[in-house]
Amino acid sequence: MNDSDIKILCIDDEPIVRQTIKSFFEMATPYLVIESNCGENGIAKFDEEIPDLVICDIKMPGMNGFEVLKYVVEKRPSCPILMSSGAGSMNDAVTAMRNGAWDYIVKPIVDVGILQVCVDKALEKAKVMKENREYKANLEKMLDIRSKQLIQTERQAVISSVVQGIVHNMRTPISISLGLKDLSMPIIQKIMKHIKKIGGESSELIEDLLRLENYLTINTKAGEKLNNMVNSLMVKSSRDREENNKACDLNVLIMQEVEFLESNLRFKSRVSKKIDLSEDILPIYVIPGDITQILNNLIKNALDAMYDCTDAEIKVESGKKNGYCWFRVTDNGPGISEENKKKIFDPFFTTKPIEKKEDSDGPIGTGLGLHYCKNTVNSYGGFMELSSEEGKGSVFSIQLPEYK
Repeated sequence: MNDSDIKILCIDDEPIVRQTIKSFFEMATPYLVIESNCGENGIAKFDEEIPDLVICDIKMPGMNGFEVLKYVVEKRPSCPILMSSGAGSMNDAVTAMRNGAWDYIVKPIVDVGILQVCVDKALEKAKVMKENREYKANLEKMLDIRSKQLIQTERQAVISSVVQGIVHNMRTPISISLGLKDLSMPIIQKIMKHIKKIGGESSELIEDLLRLENYLTINTKAGEKLNNMVNSLMVKSSRDREENNKACDLNVLIMQEVEFLESNLRFKSRVSKKIDLSEDILPIYVIPGDITQILNNLIKNALDAMYDCTDAEIKVESGKKNGYCWFRVTDNGPGISEENKKKIFDPFFTTKPIEKKEDSDGPIGTGLGLHYCKNTVNSYGGFMELSSEEGKGSVFSIQLPEYK
């Protein structure tokens, strides 16, 4: 909150006291002072204006200051309230502090500067308390999300282990399937030669054998594609288990992750892709899984941003400049507002719902993905930048130190 947004509610039945406080604070500070001449009107103004601090006289006709204090403490205990009364009213001071007042001011207020010190001290304390509450709430939220992530990670580890075993065992039948054409073709050719020898060049059997040859060709192409998918899964599984830094070619990591993402239906079929990688080797020294996870996050965020786009496009580029290897992911989605760009890398900030809605299959998010990406890039001595304009899409750029 800016100081110019701070509102002080002054409740006192003496006009000269209210005017003195109002004149001083509005001349010496950017604070706005709201006046009230009695307790009843004071609590009405408290509910209506939602002030950041209350200064209240104790001895007033009608509803006295202690009643106002009780109302404020019960309604908004986080709002600082300073009580004031005449000199010699020590019992009033003790009672006020015991019942929730943040400070006590003796009237008449000879030095308004002392009042300002009390006000600033109370506002600063309220600010710290608010930050602590928000931090605690975020911490609890983070622990809850992290707990769910750990459970999910454990499940995925079990599934990954099973899948890896299945994938490994698939290699044998795939190899047999790929070799089927090579084994069958000599037999087909031999039969066709025999048929032609006995004068059956135009027989239906020849046509059936030609169709069989075509089926075997289709089977071989499908087997080769399946074999490439299996190899991609095995490479990713092995790469994601690595825990130590190693020298890598950034382009290789990008291509491996892009190939893996072909298993995502939206990435494969519903978006136009342009992969424009540098012809140079881009050496970096990293944990490979960190970089592929960053690319995975950026591409999936782009897919989410373009969820309702009918002409979705994603571009992945790479290069090398001034001692850094870089890559960037560009989309033609709705872009990001100036306000959201300021918070885009903050933990828990997301424009997507956190949980799936019953009537929607749209994207969800935790607000941790980009925060993770930026922190990970920074940990390698790199940089992560965003360029975006509403209505024109977004560009996320990553720079990592070149490994020499």
